Amino acid sequence: MLTRHIQTIVALLLSVNVPWRKGSLNNQHYEYMLTYSIGGFGVLLDTLFKKSAPLSPDQISKALNMALKEIAIQVNMK
Repeated sequence: MLTRHIQTIVALLLSVNVPWRKGSLNNQHYEYMLTYSIGGFGVLLDTLFKKSAPLSPDQISKALNMALKEIAIQVNMK
């Protein structure tokens, strides 16, 4: 059920305006981070392998790392 609706859930969460997403990262990085946060590694893999050209493990790792760093920076600014 979760994998069937994960894109809708992520899109809904991305539509919420929050201060830590105002940085330079694109939404794809946040999509991966939110997918991982919601469903963990299994759902992230399911989401990635449904794409015709999935990202490399290094690209996925960098996207997740950059998104988490940006959130940490924004949280620590307050």
